[in-house]
Amino acid sequence: MLCPFKSLVVGASLLSLPAVADELFIEKPVSASPPTNYVNLRLGGSTSSRRVELCGELAPHWRISVEGCGSGREFLHNEPNPEIAHFRAKFTFTRLQTTLGWLEPRAALGFAEYQLGVDDGGFDFLSVNRTRTSTSGPEAGAALRWLLPVIGGFELLVEMNVSLAFFAFAPQLETPQAVVQPSASLSAGVGF
Repeated sequence: MLCPFKSLVVGASLLSLPAVADELFIEKPVSASPPTNYVNLRLGGSTSSRRVELCGELAPHWRISVEGCGSGREFLHNEPNPEIAHFRAKFTFTRLQTTLGWLEPRAALGFAEYQLGVDDGGFDFLSVNRTRTSTSGPEAGAALRWLLPVIGGFELLVEMNVSLAFFAFAPQLETPQAVVQPSASLSAGVGF
């Protein structure tokens, strides 16, 4: 049984939820235009790598962009830890203005490369590579991006991604892997 004080606190909290939502998602004047992010670089963590994930994104239009994410194997480090590198196109559905910046729900479609060891270069969609340490396959996902304009056309960004990759030849890798590989990541960075 709740004591009267706890009941009062719980009741007041529930009553304040609409006010919090109104403060976060309020209509802004039409002149408040959303930022257009053409290029960004983000760092973060991913379930598909033991190292820091690095993402670079290019957007010719605010709705469409291309992105590559991975640990930077072969140019930043040479550790043969297992990882999934992601190469995808993204589509932004809408931009929602909040008091803390802009939220953008997004869909992603592309391909991923599962790597167990040293990367041979190139992608193997119809088999595993010659050393049986990598294979590639299609990937689909969803993302939520937050942008905060700071100064001079630059934005701070935080993005959360979830994806599902299909590697038909993953059981043939040196260390057999599952055909379906889910992953999730959270990254932050800067763009303009």
